[in-house]
Amino acid sequence: MIPILVEYQYFPSLTYLAALSHSTHIIFYTYDQFRKMSFRNRCVIAGANGPLLLTVPLKGGRDQKSFSKEIEIDNRIRWQSSHWKSICSAYNHSPWFDQYRDSLQPIFENQYQLLNDLSLDVFEWILNQLGWHFTHTSGDVPDREFIDLRNTFTPKNTRVNPIPYVYRQVFQERIGFLPNLSVIDLIFCIGPRAGELLKQATPFQL
Repeated sequence: MIPILVEYQYFPSLTYLAALSHSTHIIFYTYDQFRKMSFRNRCVIAGANGPLLLTVPLKGGRDQKSFSKEIEIDNRIRWQSSHWKSICSAYNHSPWFDQYRDSLQPIFENQYQLLNDLSLDVFEWILNQLGWHFTHTSGDVPDREFIDLRNTFTPKNTRVNPIPYVYRQVFQERIGFLPNLSVIDLIFCIGPRAGELLKQATPFQL
């Protein structure tokens, strides 16, 4: 199968994962410059009062010209503690949170210097929870045929629900269903079925 070329994202959305599920090899492009208004260093979860944005702070802020593989996290800000508290608050009463929390928590305890190192650990954790097995590498544009999905999955297309049905979310009765959140919302809400459900999602137009 033709590999997919895409950027790293921080706890990516359902459309991102649904698209990757239709490949057997992912190439993470690491020679792009950081882009504002992307999911490279942020994700959206369901909070008690609506969508909640979690952002990883970066050295140099958003206005920098470094390659993505060189982007450093600003650890002077206690972002890991804040993100973990927000996730626990949002999903503590979800059906499957207790099953996954012990494997997820170390990501918010490790000290990462590079954003891509964090994103790689996040991606591997997601693969394990979804039960997916495919190869992934990182680098420049390959010298063979590939499907280019770089900068395709952005906050601008977050209002799409790619999966076959509306699953029950923690705060749905209060704030309604929120489509295409971070994949952790799906994992915590429906558990082991998340991987197969994403593979059944409406195929992205590759």
